[in-house]
Amino acid sequence: PPTPVPPTAGAAVELFLATDNGAVVPAVAGSVSDGVGDYANDVHHAVTVRGANCLLTFTSFNVEAGSNCRFDALHIEPEGGPSRKLCGGTMPEPIQLTGGAFTVRLVTDHSVTRSGFELTFACEGTSAPAPFGLSLREDAGRVVPALSGIIDDGYSPVYENNLDESVTVIGRDCLLEFPSFDVENHGSCDFDVVTIAVDGEVQERMCGSGPKAPVQLTGGSFTVRLVTDGSVVRPGFSIAFTCEAQTAFGTLAAMHKHTASL
Repeated sequence: PPTPVPPTAGAAVELFLATDNGAVVPAVAGSVSDGVGDYANDVHHAVTVRGANCLLTFTSFNVEAGSNCRFDALHIEPEGGPSRKLCGGTMPEPIQLTGGAFTVRLVTDHSVTRSGFELTFACEGTSAPAPFGLSLREDAGRVVPALSGIIDDGYSPVYENNLDESVTVIGRDCLLEFPSFDVENHGSCDFDVVTIAVDGEVQERMCGSGPKAPVQLTGGSFTVRLVTDGSVVRPGFSIAFTCEAQTAFGTLAAMHKHTASL
């Protein structure tokens, strides 16, 4: 099947550490801040931007000061380069980074909070991670953070009877396309079925053969599951996915109920 194209990242993005913790986003321009209001105690929040040779410019900055920033600290961590640790109330100078990605990380102690920070970034281009290849046969049960890739049943020339296999991708607002699809047909897909669940809730049940319309998902993760009965096998399927952002493992609490509901 064709290799999916990584998501377009020309538009500016807004990232908030408090709500986007763990996200990995390909982008060429945007902003990063701690969130609304004062930041909290005892946090360790981070986002990563996949962008090349980015210029960071601070528009606000107030992080509890301390010797060597030992109380609260904002860390700027470029891929392959030295990190910077910032605190206090003085606006930092612009920071020119090199490399294909950077992480902004806020670490706070158990007392004293401040209004936090906001920075804007402008990059020369994006550097999205390589697409994932996932096979239900080989990767059943895996939970994978990814921005783009291919999922297939993994069987050749046809899938087997009595299967119940799934994989989960942690990715936000993903578009699914179907380069190939041939699963035993039934009016309500009661024989063999491919289900697509978003954050643990089934949204699509698919069977039959022939072209399938693309499916746009809204949520922080999706699960592809193949369940087959005891007779009739078909060539199976492949699904190409591209997501707007990679979400954090911490967003999966609700998703785990899929084991009982799919």
